[in-house]
Amino acid sequence: MTTAAVNSPIKINSTPFCDASYKGVRVFGQFLGRSLYALGLLIVSVACRIFNRDLGCMYVSMARFQFNRGGSALVTYFKFGDKLIDFSYNGCVIASSSDTEQNALRARYGSNTVDRWLQIGTDAIPLNPEKLKRVEQGVCLGMTLVFMKEYLQQIQIGVSPMEAIHEVSLRYVTGASDEAQLAQIFYSALGSTQLIEREWVTLDAAMDRRQTDILRWLKEQQELARTLPREQILAQLTLVQTQFNERFNSFRSDAFSNKIRAISRIEAQCDEIVGNQFDLQMGPARIYAQEEISVEYDVQFSQFLEELSNGCYAGGFRAKECAHAVTLIKVSDNQYFFFDPNLGTLALKRNEIAGTLWNIGRSFYLRNGLCSLSLSSCRLRH
Repeated sequence: MTTAAVNSPIKINSTPFCDASYKGVRVFGQFLGRSLYALGLLIVSVACRIFNRDLGCMYVSMARFQFNRGGSALVTYFKFGDKLIDFSYNGCVIASSSDTEQNALRARYGSNTVDRWLQIGTDAIPLNPEKLKRVEQGVCLGMTLVFMKEYLQQIQIGVSPMEAIHEVSLRYVTGASDEAQLAQIFYSALGSTQLIEREWVTLDAAMDRRQTDILRWLKEQQELARTLPREQILAQLTLVQTQFNERFNSFRSDAFSNKIRAISRIEAQCDEIVGNQFDLQMGPARIYAQEEISVEYDVQFSQFLEELSNGCYAGGFRAKECAHAVTLIKVSDNQYFFFDPNLGTLALKRNEIAGTLWNIGRSFYLRNGLCSLSLSSCRLRH
């Protein structure tokens, strides 16, 4: 939704941001309208449950969709209004079904489409059909893959980056498309767990050896210190303790970083498997890993982003047991676009990009613990 901060030749008449007047009032009004609509749907669902449980559940899903969509837009506007191009809702409506999950998927998306998706997977990361499950919220990976495909297709036919962003962004205001839903469903059914566990066993063994070496070094240094004259022992032990703390903190940081990077590498393989369905080619992941995200972002994070070449990047915030997919587009040193399915599409300048992404990452960190950001360049295969 176009803001005054983004001067675009495109007029998006389907959005409430076609002019600069009363934007906050309009967003709040939409929130109230969708909340009332959601309440009406809940009332209808209660009545429907008496005669048809599946129909009643579908109306509940519709009510959640309307309420969450209005609420997320309201929060996004007041947090990022001056940077906002358009809203996004990370979810969809799920029709309840008493049939098997595969049959429900075939009924919803078509047998030919589901059969094509059932062919994905590799020997190392196979598809587990038993894990297939329709999703009502959390469709971020599917939404970002479709977003990148549509953006790159626009660029390929000669549309400017600004026009392409406006054209693509307005498609996510109403939630996840069928393509995005399928991508998320089948991505979640890829069996990467065993691969991650094997990687962790290898990393744990290597870190155990390093920890043993550090403790052996500490014992040796303490014994050497005790051979010194009495007046030098305390100073030497203090120095040894300081050096030990530095080594151990480095060890802890590396242990965290290595595990996060291992997860990111494996999940990048899953991203590529699903991305193939959209004719997308992913480059190697660049990973920024941080054990704790403080209030102020550090210089390394800013450099991590500034070193990116111009292009489209598949991004992912990752924590212990969860991840969130995003898209970053760098047009020039002073023009970036950032698509977060939970928020929408933001237009950011060089002096805004690091701080904005750091705060979004910090929010993810506060909810989920350890956090990292990975970025993989993305282009169309053909």
